[in-house]
Amino acid sequence: MDKGPANVVKNVLEIVGYEGDKDRFAEEFLILCEDKVLGEMTSSMPNDKKEELAKKLSAETDPVKTLSILREYIDPEEYKRRLKSVSEEIFAAYFRQVMPSLSTDQKKQIEGYMKSFNNTPA
Repeated sequence: MDKGPANVVKNVLEIVGYEGDKDRFAEEFLILCEDKVLGEMTSSMPNDKKEELAKKLSAETDPVKTLSILREYIDPEEYKRRLKSVSEEIFAAYFRQVMPSLSTDQKKQIEGYMKSFNNTPA
């Protein structure tokens, strides 16, 4: 079972009976998480560094080059750590919202699915 972030989101959406476009939901969820982390990490930068980064990013359209620019300003390990934390936080908020409407069976499926992450190496 592929446990990449987008697939995790889509699997949970399947369990809860989400009828919309699961691919789009997963993509937007991940973008939301990434945007929040980037916002947090850049907000603590000195203003001159923020302006310098914004100027470089505004001129770039290639995603690979954009990542390269970001790595000049943001520690990749810190980014990963924060992305994991933010994703869990946003996912937990989603669960709090939908859990009351789920059947007992759906809740058990979600619980089993989430426990499967504790039983496999990262």
